[in-house]
Amino acid sequence: MLNSHYPFMAFTSTCELDVHYHSFIDEPELSRIVDQYYKVLSPNQLNEPLRYNQESKKITIKNENILHQDELEQLIYWQSKTVGKVVFNYWD
Repeated sequence: MLNSHYPFMAFTSTCELDVHYHSFIDEPELSRIVDQYYKVLSPNQLNEPLRYNQESKKITIKNENILHQDELEQLIYWQSKTVGKVVFNYWD
């Protein structure tokens, strides 16, 4: 999988486009091939629970992120539960 806005990549065990949950997997050999172009995220990173606070319209994520406030509002709207759901979402 490749993020549509950031150079983040991950590998999954399924290739169905309409699936809303992906089982992320490690692929060290493929990662070495693409790591000069993309940051390959691990299953541990992607399965990390999303931790955030919301005070009125201000949303703060406790996980490491570089998201804009508009993107943060989308993850609240779509009720994303993991980092992987945010990075590789289906609403873009």
